[in-house]
Amino acid sequence: MLQPFGFYSNTPLNGVATFTINNLQPGATYSTRFYGYGWDTGATARTVEVSTSADGAPTTQNIEWNQYGQYGAFYVDVTYNLVSGNSAQITLKALDANAGPHISGITNQRLTDASLQNAFIWKNTAEGTTPNQTVFRKTFTAADVSTATLHLFADARYVLWINGQYVERGPCRFDPAGPEYDTINVAPYLTTGTNTLVVMVMAYPVGSTATSGKMKRHAPGLTAMLVAGTGANQTIVTTDATWKWKNGLSYKPPTVRWPFFNDSVDARLDDGDWTQSAYNDSAWASAATISGTGWGSLRPRSTPMQMENDVALATGTFPASFTGTNVAYYTLPRMVQGWLELDVESAADGSSIKVEVGERGSTTSISETFSY
Repeated sequence: MLQPFGFYSNTPLNGVATFTINNLQPGATYSTRFYGYGWDTGATARTVEVSTSADGAPTTQNIEWNQYGQYGAFYVDVTYNLVSGNSAQITLKALDANAGPHISGITNQRLTDASLQNAFIWKNTAEGTTPNQTVFRKTFTAADVSTATLHLFADARYVLWINGQYVERGPCRFDPAGPEYDTINVAPYLTTGTNTLVVMVMAYPVGSTATSGKMKRHAPGLTAMLVAGTGANQTIVTTDATWKWKNGLSYKPPTVRWPFFNDSVDARLDDGDWTQSAYNDSAWASAATISGTGWGSLRPRSTPMQMENDVALATGTFPASFTGTNVAYYTLPRMVQGWLELDVESAADGSSIKVEVGERGSTTSISETFSY
């Protein structure tokens, strides 16, 4: 708002203005900011009481509106967790006669950071000391998917699918004392009606004897918030006890190596494609809510999301057929940080593929290897 508004010098003692903020989400944390500026010269008092009961109990702060002198600009934040309903009222009361606040604008922001901090989930069973992969699913309906943003953090790493489509992996490397969540545009993956979020989280728990140079052992956890659509058709999905989980699926416990983690996949362990909405997860267990105090304050990712691009082979071709114990060598044109994706068809149950990655190699051998 560019033009000043509010109540001015003729405001009576204890004169009150009440502002109502609508279209809010119960249980979410918000910050309403009032932009103000001083009016009087000298030491003239212009004290204003700012209060709200949105948290369920009144909170009050007294602000000296002339604290930065005449025309001195500042702002006042009123932060609250909305207990119930869809609106919050904030009251400004003049504590000096004929001296109300001058206000030049108001903004209202949902504090994603705080909402995520309070929405951690994990398995409803005790965590062991072995690194493992756990899959979490949430099916929901959405009326408006023209816009959709997903905020997501997992300890230690995650892979995200929506409606059967691979979307993203993360998070960026972090210290549990300073975690950063990813923000992803997921509108292209959603449909009007039924949708399913699927997040596979790798735990690298405290007590693990495996050693990694890339991440710290820590209690695992997942937190996410999806905001799709606007207005009356807006859908908000957060991690809570309605999510389902299961491990012991095709992604087996990874092998921890100093430079990376080796995935081990056994497709025989799956009873269907659990990345799809149509998959029946009724037998899966319900997630448990856990405290977010085990991590430092969440904040948005400070570096851009990494781009994912296919890297063409320098030598070797696909598709390829293998029988017995055949070995094939493939080389890349340069050193890359990446992973291997394979589509496999096998005529024999129990067929396995072992992949070795070498920092040096040719079309007939590799060296300085790291085995998958």
